[in-house]
Amino acid sequence: MRNLLWLILILTAVPNALVHAGNWNKSKVSILANPELDKVAYVLIDQLNDEDISVGIDLEPYSDASLRNGRLEITDQVVRSGEKALKLSIYPGDCGQSWPVIPDGWNDCDHGNERIGVNEETLRLGEWYYTASLYLDEVDFAKKSVSQTHINLMQWLDQDGNNGPPFNVMWFPQNQEPYWKLPQTNFPDRFLVIDHRLKRFAEKDPSGNQAWSPMKLIAADEPLNNATGRWLDFAVFANWTSRDHGWFIVAMNGEIVFDYRGQTVEESSKGVAFDVQLYRYGRGDLKAQRSGPIRGDHKQTMFADNLGVFKAPTHISESRPLFSDMATLLTKQAKEYPSEPASFQPPTETNRTNVNERYEGCPLSVRCIQR
Repeated sequence: MRNLLWLILILTAVPNALVHAGNWNKSKVSILANPELDKVAYVLIDQLNDEDISVGIDLEPYSDASLRNGRLEITDQVVRSGEKALKLSIYPGDCGQSWPVIPDGWNDCDHGNERIGVNEETLRLGEWYYTASLYLDEVDFAKKSVSQTHINLMQWLDQDGNNGPPFNVMWFPQNQEPYWKLPQTNFPDRFLVIDHRLKRFAEKDPSGNQAWSPMKLIAADEPLNNATGRWLDFAVFANWTSRDHGWFIVAMNGEIVFDYRGQTVEESSKGVAFDVQLYRYGRGDLKAQRSGPIRGDHKQTMFADNLGVFKAPTHISESRPLFSDMATLLTKQAKEYPSEPASFQPPTETNRTNVNERYEGCPLSVRCIQR
């Protein structure tokens, strides 16, 4: 009955209901190209915003591909806390337009990528806390890919298309040294990173090396330090600002794994939104050879639980007690700066001698088990 009432409410106010949809850099005027697909979306929206799945955030399907059968499902089989979790599954060919579909809207197919997931449309500036639990299927995420380089799992997205996402949590199925063309870059196969994509870090190596955005390894899929096949609990404390007093601090499973201080959004930013997704990037050389989608090699499955956005640690204690200790740890870490220096401060100007200072991989990271 609740789903039916929600659907009736939405369909009787269609123009206003679609204002906050997934086409983040385009007009919000929907043409409702597929009413049946929209019905699926509105039922799913009701499920996504059950407090057992998410708190403090209004989630919706990111794309029309996300609405295909079996892509976004509520499950009670793999759950971190409570009774339900969100199951995300992406299959080869899962690219499409942001939902709801509008003329000239963003289309991942045009960019050689595949994506399914959920997002919000609220733009946030200032201090915010985030929580999320992710479970990466150990079989799917152990497979290497010949067509894609990596997969984006969580994204803090500036909804100005000229700015992009300042921070991302990403999975690499294999070392991308041939793709990076960087000397002495030491990452293992099957590793998890956080990267930082502000324009201040966009300078390329003058020697011709491709200077990938700064990134730090936070987990590697080795026997003593599995990143897959177990729950990864994330708590994030961010201060979104274009000035130098911002921060982005991340704790994972009770330990701080990323601490950046400084500018966190572009000067023109109106704020960032939060996405949880399976966003697969096609290889650049394949994109250069042909237009259109770069088809993935296999299915991948991820479970997500305890999604939340909060203004204060007390709100986390009330709604997500599992993350209360990490919220306290993040708050303490933010207050102790600069007596406790930030652990990840990549150089903004890059040359061949310091390009590797953009990256913290092995052996610098204690998260990496050496082979």
